Amino acid sequence: MDGSLFGKLEEDKPKGEPETDEPSTDKPQFKSQVMSNLALKVNMKMGGENHWLNSDVWHEIFGSNSQKKSTIILGADVTHPPAGAKLGAPSIACVAGGQEKIEDMRSMVRERLETWKKGHKEELPTNMLFYRDGISESQFPQCDDYEIGEIRKAYEHTGGDEEDLELTFLVSYTSYKKGQQFVNGNLRPGLLVDSVITPPKPKNFFLQSHSAIQGTARSAHYHILTDDMRLGEQLPRLTMMLRYAFGRATTGVSYAAPAYIADRLCEQGRAYLRPWMNDPEMEPCWEPPKDADERPLGKDEFLDWKREKALELSKTRAVWGPNYKNEAWMKEEEKQLNPWHPNLDKGMFWM
Repeated sequence: MDGSLFGKLEEDKPKGEPETDEPSTDKPQFKSQVMSNLALKVNMKMGGENHWLNSDVWHEIFGSNSQKKSTIILGADVTHPPAGAKLGAPSIACVAGGQEKIEDMRSMVRERLETWKKGHKEELPTNMLFYRDGISESQFPQCDDYEIGEIRKAYEHTGGDEEDLELTFLVSYTSYKKGQQFVNGNLRPGLLVDSVITPPKPKNFFLQSHSAIQGTARSAHYHILTDDMRLGEQLPRLTMMLRYAFGRATTGVSYAAPAYIADRLCEQGRAYLRPWMNDPEMEPCWEPPKDADERPLGKDEFLDWKREKALELSKTRAVWGPNYKNEAWMKEEEKQLNPWHPNLDKGMFWM
């Protein structure tokens, strides 16, 4: 802060104001953390960059300069509607650069790759580091069989040969027991546990990266489903670096920033749906589905029904706002499939 600003505030103080050691509610309180957070947000909104990864460490991890420059890092997450939400309320999946697979993973990744090409002389990256959040261990086979395959197909559909793509794919999550008691002491940031208490397969590790302001800091658990990039023992180190790359924080966040950003974007997506979810009469509306015998649908049939209605909802412009454009008569380059302003399209995220 400019010292002259504080000087002016002192001059503007009303004459005769009693001196006191207690903070006055009439004075602006310049708290360093608040000002830092505001500065980070303003800088990003103005197109600036807040954090950079250490180039020396990056070079140690990736080796050649060409490999470093040809690596894209993505994160994905899914959020689900709360209990009691409007019938047909969808899960929202985001990719930034659930409890179920991301149905549209291919188009999401393809859109990110197209954006990459525009900034890299129409060349695709040859390496992809992908952090996936929001699934449990029981869903690893589904993720391995479907989502990883969809990522490779997206690469091929963008003009690349999927054999040329070296993909490293990690799943991360934090878990805790309900009713867990807060304790005064927390693990120190930087703690890595990759043996003894970890499951034998797939390769996995616990990483504690942040200090909790209040309560218990929970370590994130990472599972490596595939590692074509052969990062191996360097993955925890790289992941630790990425946890300090969240643009709105001056400290480390609880898990890798790409997945953390995707999580924040999912919450923002829920905000776009809020007017529709809060208005029971706003179209589209549906009655509880039933089978031919007027009985409630079974679990699998109901999930199929939800997917169908989510697709219908995703194409309803009145729900997503005026920036969403997906008419049948439009050319592909005229369509706007994200609800935010087109000026944000160059940002490395997709919903």
